[in-house]
Amino acid sequence: MTGWRLVLKQPTGPRIDMAPVLPQRLSALAAAEIRALPLTCGNRLRPLGALFDEEPGDQSGDGPTLAIGAATARLDNLGRDMAGGTLAVEGDTGAFLGRRMAGGTITVTGSCGAHAAAGMTGGTLRVAGSAGDFLGAPAVGEVTGMAGGLVVIGGDAGDRVGERLRRGSILIGGGAGAYCGVAMIAGTIAVAGICGDGPGFAMRRGSIILGTVPKRLPVGFADSGRYSLPFLPLLRRHLARHAAWLAGSGGADRWLGDLTAGGRGEILCLDRD
Repeated sequence: MTGWRLVLKQPTGPRIDMAPVLPQRLSALAAAEIRALPLTCGNRLRPLGALFDEEPGDQSGDGPTLAIGAATARLDNLGRDMAGGTLAVEGDTGAFLGRRMAGGTITVTGSCGAHAAAGMTGGTLRVAGSAGDFLGAPAVGEVTGMAGGLVVIGGDAGDRVGERLRRGSILIGGGAGAYCGVAMIAGTIAVAGICGDGPGFAMRRGSIILGTVPKRLPVGFADSGRYSLPFLPLLRRHLARHAAWLAGSGGADRWLGDLTAGGRGEILCLDRD
């Protein structure tokens, strides 16, 4: 058995820590063992079988697969420490989706809560809806944010997207809140819609790609003019495989900064074909 489907019994109630529920872990368990798996629900432990109905899932994939049906925002830590396989979430998720994810693929048909992709180092995370604050940002007590992998958000994202991003790509089909890419170390953030105040504030390196001219930038950014950069069509073609709004071959307006942090980052506002 390489695939399971779990269906949440009650949409409301105490939050459930889903960290133990991983495709590779469940693929090695029998149905009775899955039902007995202890999960933290609110302030006590409950067996998985009391919270979810389980049934055989997709058996056609190359690796272990897991689907979560009727999912709601009470489900935290989905895909935490995931290293392979496929996790498909039908509905919404709570906080810390894909926490420390190192491999595999997570897809969400709804939206996700705060701190998605915190500590992520690899794999692919796709959310059809919107994301909460601190997408790809450090968790409390951590020094750096996301350090690898790909995150694709279909809708909007909250404040502080990619804070202290070290590596990887975050692609957002809607807008983003305040301080997108704050203190960014490297990597790529692309936002189709409007960013809130302070995009790129204190960024050291990396690229923030915008599909909409920002209302204002931090004072540490210098207008570098209009460019048809040789690498830009290649970059757009590569990223457009995951986010169609990035397709095109036009140039970009470019700002360099943040000069207060060394000035080796860039914000590019693309021509939209």
